[in-house]
Amino acid sequence: MHIQKIEIANVAGLARADINLGTGVLLVAGDNMSGKTSLVDAISMALTGVPSRVTKKKDLDQLLHNGSKKGRVTVYSGGEIMGEFKLPKGEFAGPELKNAEYLPLLLDPAKFAALSNDERRGLLFKITGCSASMKTIEPMLIKRGVDMKLFGEAQAMLRSGFQAAEKYAQDKAREAKGAWKATTGENWGSDKAEDWEVELPNADAPTDKAIELAAGQVVTTQKSIADGQQFLGQLKERQRQAEGANQRTAELRERAEGLGRAQAKLANTEDDLIAWTAKAVELTEQVAAARNNVGGCECPSCGAKLKMEGGELKPYQPSADSGNLALLQVELKKATDARDLLQRTRRNDLALVTNAEQAQADLAAAETAQGEAADESKIVATVEALNGLQQRLASEQAKVSALTELHDQIAGAAATTKKAGAFHAEVTAWLAIADAMAPDGIPGELLAMALAPINQSLEMLAGLAGWPLVEISRDIEIHSQGRPYALCSESEQWRADALLAIAIAQLTDIKLVVLDRFDVLMLKARGQLLGMLCKLVQLGNMDTVIMLGTMKEIPAGLPAEVTGVWVKDGLAE
Repeated sequence: MHIQKIEIANVAGLARADINLGTGVLLVAGDNMSGKTSLVDAISMALTGVPSRVTKKKDLDQLLHNGSKKGRVTVYSGGEIMGEFKLPKGEFAGPELKNAEYLPLLLDPAKFAALSNDERRGLLFKITGCSASMKTIEPMLIKRGVDMKLFGEAQAMLRSGFQAAEKYAQDKAREAKGAWKATTGENWGSDKAEDWEVELPNADAPTDKAIELAAGQVVTTQKSIADGQQFLGQLKERQRQAEGANQRTAELRERAEGLGRAQAKLANTEDDLIAWTAKAVELTEQVAAARNNVGGCECPSCGAKLKMEGGELKPYQPSADSGNLALLQVELKKATDARDLLQRTRRNDLALVTNAEQAQADLAAAETAQGEAADESKIVATVEALNGLQQRLASEQAKVSALTELHDQIAGAAATTKKAGAFHAEVTAWLAIADAMAPDGIPGELLAMALAPINQSLEMLAGLAGWPLVEISRDIEIHSQGRPYALCSESEQWRADALLAIAIAQLTDIKLVVLDRFDVLMLKARGQLLGMLCKLVQLGNMDTVIMLGTMKEIPAGLPAEVTGVWVKDGLAE
């Protein structure tokens, strides 16, 4: 950006400035409070449209010189207005410059050091055109041997930055490690997993035929056990039946042995029944006769009470006849009750006799049909044989299980080893992606690419001026001669700011820089600065350099590339 002319009217401390830059370097000098800083502010407003001393538009009138009504600053290039700012309305016509956004850093070099590390990093990436686009990083990923298909899963995370992509890859690696552990039963380790294989037992793999034969023995033993259990069931059933038959025979014998007693009792009961039956008949007749005599009869002739007694009529005596009838009725009741009881007893006795007679018949039949009882020793022997078969079955089943397990283990070893290898490869691939996304991975490479141009420029400029080397480290810290910027002296910081601003001006192709307060440098350093700037202008590396400082007068014998302007009492000529 080649500035040819600067016109200022009533801006801050300047009443007027008409400066023609016939050369590439403008040296502005003057006493303190002469208006030098106002010149810097005016140029900045004309090129950026941003006032430096007020923040609100309503306060722009405060930037007018000594209460003037209007103010203006205009910067010309190639005979045309490059930038203009008018007070008090703040009307701005800025330069049509591709990289105009970097102008604030070139108009006030100290601003670069005041940026945060992240802001400096982003700025350097932008200035150098170094981006984190896939077009840029894909070749770097391929060079690192990253699995690009797998990386496609993490690519979306790059929108949130390298850190998010790194975390995603680490999480995926952790998942793959878990899958490896689930497959192998061990914790993943890079050395261990590299050559991991299933540990096989020191035995030959059993053949299918051997497993088939062992399984056949199990089936045979199971059938023998089933047959033995059936035989044991038959023995126990025979034993149960024999025990039931013996018990029934004993019961029948007991009942049959009571036949004689039952018959004797029946005979006694029948004798008593005959006697009491006869007694009841007799008493019935006596009661009937006595009842006929009770009450007597009336003589038809004389009307006297008579009764028939022994075939003769005799006088009736009521009390004696009534008492006799009552006694006979009591006896009759007793006789009939005894008879009825004996009839019931006779029926029961008959049933006992019949039951005993049937028991004798059943006993004879049972004794004839009774079979041979089960041999207890056979039951014991069968149980022992079954226990032996169960033990043999358990042994044979264990053998089949062991053979099958060994067969499956050997058969699946290759598959398990292959599966573990695949998970290990996945872990390794994700870790490679995580490493690539880590700060010291591709971001570090990109940063190195971004730092290389500016550090190379800084090295060249420092060498050209004979000043200490200024560089930006990988952690985006500014160092001068190896010392952190914050620990440097004021003059050393000024030199670092100046070199950084010039380097940025060259990299952005703006080729303009304003260096205020160069008087912080001692005379020798000022001469070195002037010599470097003249050389840069000669080489075409810089178009316009404006340097300002407090001096007693414009130095005599300035190089041809330098135009000197003296500022006094608000006037610059």
